[in-house]
Amino acid sequence: MLILLTGLALLALLQGVSAQSGVNETKSGNVTVTVAAVTMVDLNPNNLNYTANPGEACGRDISNGACNETINNYFAIQVENIGSWNVTKIWFNVSQESQSPFGVGAPTYVDPGNFIALSTNESTDDFFFVDRKEYKSIRNIVYLRDPDGNMPANLTKYNYGSMHNASSEYFYMIQNSPGGCNSSGIGYIRIGVTPHTTTQIGSTDFSTGASSNYIQYNLTSMTSNGYAVAVGNISTGPLAGYGVSVENQTCAVRFAKWNKDFPWDTTMANYSFNGVLTPGDSLAKKIGIMVPWGIYSSTKTGQLTAIAIGAT
Repeated sequence: MLILLTGLALLALLQGVSAQSGVNETKSGNVTVTVAAVTMVDLNPNNLNYTANPGEACGRDISNGACNETINNYFAIQVENIGSWNVTKIWFNVSQESQSPFGVGAPTYVDPGNFIALSTNESTDDFFFVDRKEYKSIRNIVYLRDPDGNMPANLTKYNYGSMHNASSEYFYMIQNSPGGCNSSGIGYIRIGVTPHTTTQIGSTDFSTGASSNYIQYNLTSMTSNGYAVAVGNISTGPLAGYGVSVENQTCAVRFAKWNKDFPWDTTMANYSFNGVLTPGDSLAKKIGIMVPWGIYSSTKTGQLTAIAIGAT
């Protein structure tokens, strides 16, 4: 009888231990993370390839476009806010030619960054160059008439060239100032309204009495960086929306839409985005290229760069 009682007591003890082993204890702790305030953007796709003929525009729905991106048929780029606070402004710049690529007999100075055009967004077809750089003509264009009525133009007093827009070229003429192109801020630029193409000569008369052939913009000298800039954007004509600047020493002319970097200011080139782009959000823009006539055959790589400003 004593042995039996001892066995029952032991069994009860063992059962008690078994029941208690199923109880779990929980304990919470705090983990504090401070995410640094950083402005960051990502640009994709970041490797685009095009195959095009001279005078051809490539890109989905681009004006007179006949070709698309070669490898993956990409038609747009996406800029994503991968940082940790709001982005309020985005613009772009591109690599550019260091001197005229025309009439060289080699692709030495060809830079496809100078061909890049973007639309306002992925739903619009309003393509503009980011920042197209043009140099004065390498040869006298014998059929251009200068503001004083001279044909060919007086190169001591005027410089001229073309804004190459794929199969269309718009002649322009600059009034020189003493010491260079508009170095004293008293010059102007006249831009033809009708393009030169393979089927038409375009606007060639820049004489004062033929004002219907061109749009004139007075240039204001920016002595700190060697540029003279037009007052405001081009307001009318086929190149409406571009800001215009003229480099004093080289007489290079830049037509910009989406680049806010120097020498542009708030009255000329545009921000590509101006609002609030929250972390994790993105925007898209159609992309294409416009290859000018008379460019030497090559396979070259240019760059497109997105620049963002974060909220302060």
